[in-house]
Amino acid sequence: MLVAWEGTNGGNFDGSQIWKHRWGIYYRMGNAAGVANPVGYEDLWAITCNGLPGGHGPNIRNIQLYSGLDIMDTPSIAHALDEDLIDRFKGVFIIPEIGDQ
Repeated sequence: MLVAWEGTNGGNFDGSQIWKHRWGIYYRMGNAAGVANPVGYEDLWAITCNGLPGGHGPNIRNIQLYSGLDIMDTPSIAHALDEDLIDRFKGVFIIPEIGDQ
């Protein structure tokens, strides 16, 4: 798994300036041949989106990661092929700033 900042988009919401930070989460699985209970891309995505940071509390989609940030938009994921035509999945987290107050 690789997490990378992919940029920031600006805009307005209800008359306030707002910034939305885009983070890409890239997954590429190892060979799971012969593994009794292999973990798939869907399982990793569910763990990423629904896991509890620090082992307790709400999941990452429902917390403020930093005091200046709002709760993230609904995450998305898509299938892709890398340069060697090997399967990978790419998830996207978009995290807005709280904006002018």
